[in-house]
Amino acid sequence: MKRTYKIKKRKMTKKEREIKTYKRLLKKKKLTKKEDIQLKKLMKKKYCSCLRKVRVSGNIKKGIEYPICLSSIYTKRKKKPPKNPRKICK
Repeated sequence: MKRTYKIKKRKMTKKEREIKTYKRLLKKKKLTKKEDIQLKKLMKKKYCSCLRKVRVSGNIKKGIEYPICLSSIYTKRKKKPPKNPRKICK
């Protein structure tokens, strides 16, 4: 008689879960208040990480990183950018 082994399902990490929810929320046309808040938090997180990456690279002049990241995170996804984006990430 052959032995059968169960394969354990690997748990998703927090980052993997965030990516999955982010993609799901972007595809959705109408969001609830809770989903809207969740999407805003995830977009803010992406925006701040983009700023950090651009600043560390050193190829761009100081102050130009804001419109670059705003365009890549908010404008290309057809979402309204936050007011005064410079104060978001400090």
